[in-house]
This record gives sequence, C-alpha cells and structure tokens, in this order.
Amino acid sequence: MNPDPKRSGRQVLVDLALQGGGAHGAFTWGVLDRLLDESWLRIEGISGTSAGAMNAAILVDGYAEGGAEAAKARLELFWQSVSRAARLLSVCGVSHRESYFDLFMVAIVGALIALAAVIVLGSAFGSF
Repeated sequence: MNPDPKRSGRQVLVDLALQGGGAHGAFTWGVLDRLLDESWLRIEGISGTSAGAMNAAILVDGYAEGGAEAAKARLELFWQSVSRAARLLSVCGVSHRESYFDLFMVAIVGALIALAAVIVLGSAFGSF
C-alpha cells in the first residue's frame, strides 16, 4: 500500500507527456494549473508535441523564473493571448469555413508574436 503523500510529507515525482491539438492544449492548461497547486507533487520531467510542447516550454520557463505561481501566470498569459488572437481573426474576416487547423496555426503564430513582444519588452525594462 502506498502512503498518502499529503500525510507523509513526501513529494511524488511525475513525468508528463503532453499531447498536441489546440483544444487539448487549452484543456491541458487547466490540468497543469491544478497540478501546480499541489505542493506534494513535483514535475520531474515534461515534454510535448505541438500545443503540448508550448505548454511544456511555458511551464518550464515560468517555473525556472519563480516557481509554481510564475508558471501558472505564464500559462495564463499565453492562453489568454491565444484567445485574443482567435477573436482578432474574426475581426480580420476569417470565417468559420476555414479549417480549424488553419485557425489554430494563425492563433498560435499570433500568440507567439505576442509572447515574443512581452519577452522583448520585459527584457528591455528588466522584468525578465
């Protein structure tokens, strides 16, 4: 029988493999946000493909900067940027007839540009 890690005070080490896909990536953000709330759980390794790789990279970057809270904040910033980029697409005339893959890729490129701008501006002002 495995002891309850919350009671024993021991950390449980996990390795995560995150799948790709826009909806899966957004869903995974919520799961990662919840996992980062657990002090008894430690993410030892993380990898992913497509949206999963972006989640992994952003989580690791935030965690290296300021632990679980910074990782959660960076993931939220990223997915909020993706959401804003998707709304911008509708203003730019991209209709529902477009393929979901094309829409996702445009949203991701927009989000990556926004993220790059945040990093560049943050570096310029000493935030990052």
